[in-house]
Amino acid sequence: MKHLKTRIPMYFIGLFVMTIGIALSVKSNLGVSPVSSIPYTMTCVWGIEMGKATILFHIVPVLIQILLLRRNFLQLCHHHFS
Repeated sequence: MKHLKTRIPMYFIGLFVMTIGIALSVKSNLGVSPVSSIPYTMTCVWGIEMGKATILFHIVPVLIQILLLRRNFLQLCHHHFS
């Protein structure tokens, strides 16, 4: 559990850095990778910023995993990171 307190902020820092790279890639007309194509589509359809779309897209699978695993989620996190 003590590792989780460090890993969650690191996850969000990593998401932030990743969104900056993706946004720069889009702005420079280099295109997007397959993983970034869904957030890019979200920006085109809903008009939200690329960084926000990327963060939203990558948080959703984690939330789905928490919902599916429920109690086992923390046990798996504890087992995996200890």
